[in-house]
Amino acid sequence: MELEDWGVNVNALKEPAISRTFVGWTKDWEMEKWKTDGAVNRVLFSNKYKDLRFVLPDTGHMYYIRDEDIVFRRHYGWVIYAQCDVPGVEEDEVTIFLAVTLIQKTPQADGVKVMHPLEGSDRDRVWDPDEDME
Repeated sequence: MELEDWGVNVNALKEPAISRTFVGWTKDWEMEKWKTDGAVNRVLFSNKYKDLRFVLPDTGHMYYIRDEDIVFRRHYGWVIYAQCDVPGVEEDEVTIFLAVTLIQKTPQADGVKVMHPLEGSDRDRVWDPDEDME
């Protein structure tokens, strides 16, 4: 007997299982912690950004974020040194604020669902690291 006969949407069964959901905006905890070093903060940022990818618009190259690419820069804050898949192209540094916007615009690996902010909302913008986030 066919599953369709029982009302089962077989197309949904063919889709890859969602193993991870990426929240495609800067969350409150990120704005509070992005200038503070520490092991706990490293884990928080790593859990959000590792194993994702994005395309840099100025080059068109795909960049991948590994766990070790998320680092704290003294006197600045948390940044990502993403790796490019093109031989000879060096890593590129992006802020977490830019990364979140680029990630939401880039197709991710199977199983990664990207949540998008409401268009025009405060979450739908790139924060400038130098602006007051209060």
